[in-house]
Amino acid sequence: MPDTHRITPGRVPRTGALLGIFIVVFFLAFGGLFYYLVAQDTSSDETSLRILQGAFFLLWAVVCIVILVNFIRIYKACDSSPDNQFVKIDSLRTSEDQGTSQDFNTRLRKLESLYQDELITEAEYNAKRSELLAEKW
Repeated sequence: MPDTHRITPGRVPRTGALLGIFIVVFFLAFGGLFYYLVAQDTSSDETSLRILQGAFFLLWAVVCIVILVNFIRIYKACDSSPDNQFVKIDSLRTSEDQGTSQDFNTRLRKLESLYQDELITEAEYNAKRSELLAEKW
């Protein structure tokens, strides 16, 4: 019987959090520079435009700071163990000693219900059914 794999979401590793901090600081600096350059080109008699630019930069800065604080919290909470990964893939081996006929029956019934619920196509159903029937049971 082939190996079965379980994929579970992991956490952000320490290097990922550090990269996030770097990117957010870059975006914050980019936004500040962009605001400065646009403010230099805006004439002083366009008050409403200056207010709109200031409000946009303020919103930009607040969002960047919130994201930065979250990445810093993640970085502090992370350890550098190998279990700290984006995704964990566990290999599950089923032993031949377990009730293989019951397992076969369950798998065949599950396949049938997937087909009845139209979650898989007829071609997929037939291919998987042939594969299941070819296995030792």
